Amino acid sequence: MRKLFWSTSLLFAFLTAGFAQEAYLPEVNQAHQVYVYSNEAVVRDAPYGEVTGRIPIGLQMTIETVVDMTEFRGEEDFWFEVSFYYRGRMRNGYVWYAHLAKFGLEGPEGVYFLYRENSDQRAKIRVTRDGRLLDELAYDMPGGQVHRPSIQDDRGVEGWANILTIPYSKVGCNIFSGNVLLAWDSSDLHYIGLSNVDQNTTHEDIWMGNASINYVFPKDEGGRKGHILRVEKMPDRDKQIISEQFSVLKWTEKGLIQIEE
Repeated sequence: MRKLFWSTSLLFAFLTAGFAQEAYLPEVNQAHQVYVYSNEAVVRDAPYGEVTGRIPIGLQMTIETVVDMTEFRGEEDFWFEVSFYYRGRMRNGYVWYAHLAKFGLEGPEGVYFLYRENSDQRAKIRVTRDGRLLDELAYDMPGGQVHRPSIQDDRGVEGWANILTIPYSKVGCNIFSGNVLLAWDSSDLHYIGLSNVDQNTTHEDIWMGNASINYVFPKDEGGRKGHILRVEKMPDRDKQIISEQFSVLKWTEKGLIQIEE
């Protein structure tokens, strides 16, 4: 098996290019750090080689080299040569790309949020700590290309620990398309909704129907204590104005519920 050795810049460009989107490869930062996404990653001494170990979900690995795309179980895939620290010492081996998260995000108290998407336009976030799966949540992707998620505090919502924002852009470009918003309450992951309004949204975006929904949290400007506002902007072409409709949501033990409109 011929290997391709890449410099840091070439490796990064290759893995984040549109070509790599077809295989849903992990996005690699400049340190080449990735996380195990599957319940355990099988480590081999060579591509298709002997199994040398099984590594639990959430373990961080460093990609050393990328191995040629090859036929494996009927699919064209990638292998990575990786190094990682496990059970008291550094180890090396080869891991199939499907075992790895596309994005890994470190949260509070040793929690990691691991993102991966499938060719059927379904995305799944898995939450892990100390090699154990705590929760997972799947949702339909809004279309376009996903970008690196970010994590914030509870933004004033009592009962939440963090809010995850997963941005998307339109296919083939970096024009903002929307954010998927998720909430972590220290034990479960919850879907909030899709917001397609941000600080760069223009009047024309709304008028053309490209943007309409935003969520305002208690700590945000215009927010209400104990509530979340869902704001929908709707162009009224007869009156030549853009009107706003507010839905008031509240977080309860049963999840996010609408209490008034």
